Amino acid sequence: MSANSDKKRLRRTLLNYELTPRQDALVNYLLPSVSSLILFILLFASDSALVFRHYKDENPIWAHVTLFIMFFPSLCSYMMIISSWELWPHMYGCGLENFAWFLIKTLEHLFYPVWAMWRYAERMFWSIEGVRSSDPKEVDYAIDKISAPRSIELYFSTQAFLHCLPQILVQLNILMRQDFDINRQTVDAEILSLVFNLTKLATTITFYQRFKTQKLAGKQYPWFKSYKKPPSPGTDQVDSCLETTQIRPTSSIIEEPVPSDSRRSSDFYLEPTTSSLKELKIVPGALRETSIIDGPKRILYQEISEPDFGFKRVAIIKGLPEDDLAGKLVSFWWWFCFLLVRILAISTFFYFYPTGAICLVIIHFFLMIAVLWYDVKTDGIKRVALFFVFISLIYIFCIIEFKIKFKKIKFIYYGYFTLVFIENFIICLIWWFNNVDNLENDFWFRYILYIVTMGSIMSLFSMLLYINFYKPEKVVVGQRILP
Repeated sequence: MSANSDKKRLRRTLLNYELTPRQDALVNYLLPSVSSLILFILLFASDSALVFRHYKDENPIWAHVTLFIMFFPSLCSYMMIISSWELWPHMYGCGLENFAWFLIKTLEHLFYPVWAMWRYAERMFWSIEGVRSSDPKEVDYAIDKISAPRSIELYFSTQAFLHCLPQILVQLNILMRQDFDINRQTVDAEILSLVFNLTKLATTITFYQRFKTQKLAGKQYPWFKSYKKPPSPGTDQVDSCLETTQIRPTSSIIEEPVPSDSRRSSDFYLEPTTSSLKELKIVPGALRETSIIDGPKRILYQEISEPDFGFKRVAIIKGLPEDDLAGKLVSFWWWFCFLLVRILAISTFFYFYPTGAICLVIIHFFLMIAVLWYDVKTDGIKRVALFFVFISLIYIFCIIEFKIKFKKIKFIYYGYFTLVFIENFIICLIWWFNNVDNLENDFWFRYILYIVTMGSIMSLFSMLLYINFYKPEKVVVGQRILP
């Protein structure tokens, strides 16, 4: 048995109904594993068929672009893993073990479809074992195996933003500029590719939409793996189940999550401190850098006693439990409609006014950078310029709480969706009143406007449904004594 299987696992629910361990394995692990496998097969098959159709139609440039986009996330994942020295078997030297590890990682990323299928098969195997078992400890052991971090999970995450999103934009641009005499099979392949890529993109955004806050309640990066032992085994290390930059709870601090409504409305309260109250202090020289795929810096702390008979403020640290299956389905539909509308609106505006569309995207991009720079809580992220640019590019189409945490979460989210809805309708109305009557194939663009209108309404209602009925309540995961 794994060590984690001996720990008490928080029970998952479905529509406020507490699931048994076997039901948990079925609903939250087996069904997602099977559906993810089917989606991956359909996505890879449709994009491969699209490459073939572009070659068949004597469009080698589009075929090469489509093929490059398919392999691009695998290449980026490979570069991030290879450049992370702490993941190598030995940090120094070029021994046989390092060479074997390098060769394995190279082959895995080169033949990423086989590698991905292997991971899905592993998930399904242990999910079935969990459903079959009647022993809760064996079910927990199977779930630990399913949830074990794997390098391929980094590819799955980057696939959405480096494969699916660019592929949608490129193929939609091609589709809108094709003539009426284009081969019907090519059109079908393009439409299938758009649908499956959009589905994968919406699924990934659903997983990461509140990831940083959910990480406080125990959600982890699916690709992180601790290849190295802590540099100082005798020194206490920050619990990875909580924020890597927060203070680890001591005996006088809450360790088990409790409902957030058991506290005051404020996140801070006064607590008397005595000589028996222990604070946490950073160990000099104990800061250890990790790679971008492992998350922010990890800080080592040790306990010291400090007499203090005054009052100190204590910050309540809250986390957000992971959504149940019903909440994920509602959230997925919300993001699917939202992304469809956003991508159609920008792509159609680019078809008529390419310069105006580029200016709009640039303005939106710099506005996102300004908002993030002002509001983001994690100061370490501000020093990573490349990541800041990458996340701001994602925010042109969606918003996720990945490696960053907002201070004014409601203001940021409501402001973002209001801004995007206004942008979408304004740019659609511009080409609708100025260009649609002069087009020979105006039925296609009229259809786009109908999709934008209905998709926006469905996205808005799905978002309100999720926020008011399916969004889980925050829980208290710890406290921190403020200076």
